[in-house]
Amino acid sequence: MCPWTPDEFNGALTRIFAQNYQWLAEAIDVYTPLIYCSKSGCSPSWGRGWLAESAGFVPGDRKVQLILDALDYSESLTDTAASDVPSWGIQLYAGAPLFHDLDKALTFKHSVEAIRNRCRNEGA
Repeated sequence: MCPWTPDEFNGALTRIFAQNYQWLAEAIDVYTPLIYCSKSGCSPSWGRGWLAESAGFVPGDRKVQLILDALDYSESLTDTAASDVPSWGIQLYAGAPLFHDLDKALTFKHSVEAIRNRCRNEGA
């Protein structure tokens, strides 16, 4: 999914990308916005902010699973893990090399555990 919210860029999400989350809900179980912070000129908190806003436009019976870019590691991931609105899971774009570094792998593990705990506590 395009990571823009419905109000950004004069409604470009639906006007240009044809991504109306309500209309697509019948065909989509998990929405996966591509959160590429540095490539998009955004801060590491972009994913966390997107999750906070998502209740306003993602159908309540659907999940959101962020795709984070390895270039933004680990700040984007740890910020997302601290979100009050949890991501249903995490995909890490181009992240395989990160797991060759024990400290980076442990950061991923702890962040995912924090997300899982939030999901369990909220019944997500």
